[in-house]
Amino acid sequence: MCAVYCKTCQLWTKHLRKDEDDISQIVKRTLGRCWYLILGVSSALFLMLLCIIYFLLLNRALFPVIRLLLGMELLIVVSLGVSEDIIQSDTKGISFNRISIQYLGVLTGLCLLPLFNVSSKEKILKFVRYGTIPLVLYFAMLLVMFGISVSQGHVNP
Repeated sequence: MCAVYCKTCQLWTKHLRKDEDDISQIVKRTLGRCWYLILGVSSALFLMLLCIIYFLLLNRALFPVIRLLLGMELLIVVSLGVSEDIIQSDTKGISFNRISIQYLGVLTGLCLLPLFNVSSKEKILKFVRYGTIPLVLYFAMLLVMFGISVSQGHVNP
């Protein structure tokens, strides 16, 4: 893989002109319009695949956090008289009658939807500085879950 990256960079620097910013411009100039279209379509498909994988991983990482928060709130909600079946999360099958990964997917999609209308990068770059906060919160959640497992005796020394 390293050799492929090295050879790609060598080809890129060999054929790069000062007025070209992207490899697609190099491909259009050197290989023609057909390969330019193939590069565009394959890049778009690859980007869509990566976005789908990212979306699935995001939901799979966020769902345990929601379940943990709902588990902590369960005692408060049940004491108010709300049915416990509505609050318990559903991880098997497709379920829209209780908290499920499908609802989390819809909610995450709605939160990411405004990113499609962004006209400049400055709006997105404002949030980059806060990117480590979710990671710190996720590791804190893992530590809390580890503590709960130890206190319940699920972890053997």
